[in-house]
Amino acid sequence: MKPALAHTLKFPPIISLVKNRPTHHNGDDRIYLYTAIVLLFLYLSPKILFGENSHVIIHDNLDWIVAPYKLLGEKYARLDFKLEIESFMMGTSRFPMQSVLNPIIWLYAFFKPFVAYVLNEIIIRVFALFGMYILLRKHIIHDRNSDLIAAGVSFCFSILPYYPLFGLTIAGQPSLVHAFWNIRDGRDKALDCITIVIFAFYSSLVFSGVFILFGLTIVLLLDWFSKRNFNRQFFAGILLLFLLYVISEYGIISTFLDSSFISHRSLRDGTWGSKTFFQSAVQILGNAVNGHYNAASLHKWILFLAVPLAFVTSGTMKSNTRPLFVLLTISFMISGFFGLWFWRGLVPVKNSIPILKIYGFYRFIFLHPLLWYLIFALCLVSMSGLDGIYSHLGRNLIYFLIIFQAIFIISHNRELVLDMKSAYLLVRGKKDNSITYRKFFSEGLFRDVMDYIDEPPDEYRVICVGLHPAVAQYNGFYTLDGYSSYYSAEYHERFRRLIVQELKRNGIWKKYYDNRGSRCYVTSWEFSHPFNLHDYTKYKNRSIKDLNLNYDVFRKLGGRYILSCVKIVNLKRNPIRLLKTFESWESPWRIFLYRIM
Repeated sequence: MKPALAHTLKFPPIISLVKNRPTHHNGDDRIYLYTAIVLLFLYLSPKILFGENSHVIIHDNLDWIVAPYKLLGEKYARLDFKLEIESFMMGTSRFPMQSVLNPIIWLYAFFKPFVAYVLNEIIIRVFALFGMYILLRKHIIHDRNSDLIAAGVSFCFSILPYYPLFGLTIAGQPSLVHAFWNIRDGRDKALDCITIVIFAFYSSLVFSGVFILFGLTIVLLLDWFSKRNFNRQFFAGILLLFLLYVISEYGIISTFLDSSFISHRSLRDGTWGSKTFFQSAVQILGNAVNGHYNAASLHKWILFLAVPLAFVTSGTMKSNTRPLFVLLTISFMISGFFGLWFWRGLVPVKNSIPILKIYGFYRFIFLHPLLWYLIFALCLVSMSGLDGIYSHLGRNLIYFLIIFQAIFIISHNRELVLDMKSAYLLVRGKKDNSITYRKFFSEGLFRDVMDYIDEPPDEYRVICVGLHPAVAQYNGFYTLDGYSSYYSAEYHERFRRLIVQELKRNGIWKKYYDNRGSRCYVTSWEFSHPFNLHDYTKYKNRSIKDLNLNYDVFRKLGGRYILSCVKIVNLKRNPIRLLKTFESWESPWRIFLYRIM
């Protein structure tokens, strides 16, 4: 029996790969969905059981986005809806620029920060599981092994290493596709409109919304050309999503349209991260095989194992492989665009067009997880079509590939691996120096520092050395430094005058700051890497000889204290004085508190 994949349109868009058919559930088959739900909560259990002693990804997460959400949550709890955060880079930061209706901020307004973080992660992973399951059962898979495939693929999709504070940016895409598929076919219900509303306010226009709107528009146009009929309902759905994004992302959109505001991104010349044509080709291949860490799909074995097996079984059963081929083509095109975006040959073109200079259109890669797990589902459907003496082989292949892919994803989840390692060390009674959520922010240690200073935190500014500024911000300090993806060029230049001497002595950091600059950090030329601040924990016991800053600029910016994780040896050349060293047995940081004289 062939898999129930209907013929595609002449121009097969992503949501038109198969025709919907009635689904027939066997009650016993639901055991796969129930199993997936149980396994998902087991997957989430370390954060629930260990609490703040669990591990949370640091890069582009704890070091960036958690502190602003916490600070905005505190503001919104006070019914203060101003977008800027006064304690964040002198209030010049334009991030996260979320509206009052953003669900994540309200989680931070009503709950403690870690509880809000975990609740948000539970919500988006449950959304991912059920969204993908419904999409597959309603529109993709209709015959034998349907619940096994739908539940297995949905579970794998739900445990991908998302960045939880991106909300439904990736995790909610299957639900959105399901809603638009219903609208396109004229079977839409109120729930589909509700899905669009939730997605618009719980996802990012910048990271995926732009590209989803683009993809949906392409589907609309292809339908129009092939059927000679303009689908008004589908267009209305796209328009609704667009208008809701205008409301939910009003802050960032208004900033783009504000001619008086000049972003630090406008200062970029495109050289940071640019590559030769050969390097771009390598990047294309790498992305096609491994994906991108910010939009992790972990699809390597889907590509190298499931896809070849699918084509073999499809050839045996003479099944329709066109939907699989279409999705593979789209995925590879996205990888190609991603690699070429950073080709230095395009730098003059991007520099000549302001929007290309400011905005990274390579983020089509945020569609990769959805595409690759639809590909995975189609591969399994192909194997499900094996008949006769091969039917057991097909089912066993499905079991094997789902279990193999799930194990592969889990093994690449650094948070879970570190949690298991910490639990093992705890049982063995051994010391664990890994950095958990609690250790990273070390609230008790920084409370001691603030109590020692004993001044209202809004009356002075601090900078951090060897420490992510997000740690100080999270703990209530007003910092001159920070990590922001969108802030003013004016502040970028003012801060540059503070660190100009250090930039001159570190070519890599100078190139980064001048040509990218999202990390507005104080760093020493002696640091091996300005981002890898885990090297400066108390366990490393490191120091720097000198910190050559423009202290006049520091004073003008309101700077008074330096929170350093490394000892500054030569104080004679610097108008600063060591006040006290702070240390706690549970914190990885040793804080040297310096005051400018």
